[in-house]
Amino acid sequence: MSSEASTTSPFPPVRRVVTGHTTSGRSVVLEDGPIEGKALFEGSDTAYAGLYRHDEFPASNQDAHEHGEEVPKFADCIASKPKELFSPSGSTFWAIDTAPHSKSQFHRTVTLDYAIITKGTLTLVLDDGKRLAAKEGDVVIQRGTIHEWANESDEWSRAFFVSIPAEKVKIGDKELDMDFISTNTDD
Repeated sequence: MSSEASTTSPFPPVRRVVTGHTTSGRSVVLEDGPIEGKALFEGSDTAYAGLYRHDEFPASNQDAHEHGEEVPKFADCIASKPKELFSPSGSTFWAIDTAPHSKSQFHRTVTLDYAIITKGTLTLVLDDGKRLAAKEGDVVIQRGTIHEWANESDEWSRAFFVSIPAEKVKIGDKELDMDFISTNTDD
């Protein structure tokens, strides 16, 4: 992997605007500011910016500040363990900046993921060896498969991901659970 200095994305922080309501029902901006990305895993060349998370479905648009609470800070929800990175009952919204020539480990989450590539190119690699280059403007619908994301270019990439809890995939009588593996697997 690259040196720690290379984990700093060249892209500006994502500006997050969160809207809500006043006590009289008028629209209001509750929060407007940058969300910095940071490495979540030791040795990672990827900057994760947690943009929003809710833990109930349907989501509540009731404003927390009316009850003396602050707008949820996504960073407070992020833990160092992969199983805690996704809401088990709501959705999770990320911006992910990936350094040149770096990749994630192969993994499966029990989620339905919408990925939108906004800068550069990310290669989706499946455990059967299939490789698909996703470029700016492309979207990938990830449905609980073992996969990795690789930035095989000389430029940083940025993608936005929305993860929604899903039922476990069943193959025969086996349920496929969340899995993080370091190498490709064979059938």
